Amino acid sequence: MTDNQLFADRKIECGNVDSKNEHAVLVSLVVCTRNRATFLPQHLVALAAIKSEILWDIIFVDNNSSDDTASLLAQFAQQSTVPVSIVHEKIAGLSNARNAGWRHSKAKIIAFTDDDCYPSPDFVTNLAQAFSEKNIGFTGG
Repeated sequence: MTDNQLFADRKIECGNVDSKNEHAVLVSLVVCTRNRATFLPQHLVALAAIKSEILWDIIFVDNNSSDDTASLLAQFAQQSTVPVSIVHEKIAGLSNARNAGWRHSKAKIIAFTDDDCYPSPDFVTNLAQAFSEKNIGFTGG
């Protein structure tokens, strides 16, 4: 399969999420966490500061935390201006958590960030813009 065939059905444009469903989420930001209640507030502040006209959501994967992580995530979800899902993955391990996160997503673009990272306020917009290029299939940083 050529690159042109891989990306032939891609219709990702900033400002035009999906011609069939204008309310479809374009970007899911997946955050996997485990027992990080002490450190999560700084991360949550950074997520709350992300501003975009792109339709996006946040998927938290609580990887069987035994501290106050679940209550912090629930509180954030109630106050968030973007849709938030909380997925519980009982089997420990980042790969298990990431798989649970992307499986929950309905977005065309799935981004992963760690719970100790602080995405910039324009992260979602810049990510969607990068994927509007026809020959971009993945990115990392």
